[in-house]
Amino acid sequence: MRNSLQRAAVVGTTLLLALGLSACSAGEGGAAGGNQSVKAACDIMEKDMRAVASDMDSAALGADPVAAASTMNKVADQLKTSAKKVTNPEVTKVVGPMIDSFDKLGTALEKISDDPSAAMELASDMQTLATDMEEAGTAYNKVCKG
Repeated sequence: MRNSLQRAAVVGTTLLLALGLSACSAGEGGAAGGNQSVKAACDIMEKDMRAVASDMDSAALGADPVAAASTMNKVADQLKTSAKKVTNPEVTKVVGPMIDSFDKLGTALEKISDDPSAAMELASDMQTLATDMEEAGTAYNKVCKG
């Protein structure tokens, strides 16, 4: 289970790093979604996520599920706040699954921190979640790194 937990945290960190680097190479996009281009929407996500990327590194390396849960919830909240500023439909479509993944990871880590015996029960869910996070990151990169 520890490997699944670490894998999910590492995938989350990687996803945030991808967000952090995407602004440098975001596609120009059109004026879809009002006047917001793909690049402008991706820039919003990238700028807002830089603030939590270092926290994600600590959570991925740490062994404290309470701190990791708090960090994942912080990331999910930041993603939600950032997503409210995004009107481009292409970017909105790929940000939703990322938000869902971080929400689910935070919830799973909260369960583990409340009841460490739940870790074994959640092992399969954590594997699925790690895969979902990888897929969300890939979809985001296709849009924002073009």
